[in-house]
Amino acid sequence: MELADTDLFNKMSQIYPEIISPKIMRSYFLQIAKAIEYLHQNEITHNDIKLENILLFQNNIVKLADFGFSND
Repeated sequence: MELADTDLFNKMSQIYPEIISPKIMRSYFLQIAKAIEYLHQNEITHNDIKLENILLFQNNIVKLADFGFSND
């Protein structure tokens, strides 16, 4: 298991009231959408997507975590 630098909840809490740049936020949401699309194409439902389960790595890489409630 990889060690993430942070999650989206902590990232947003640390920088509040500043905002994440629109370019980076767009990148995050595009990666999340692609991950969800991949899961649905493979008939997997995550069922627990929240800020704490969206892990952030260096170079603005996003990964979904915590598949404990997922259905296949």
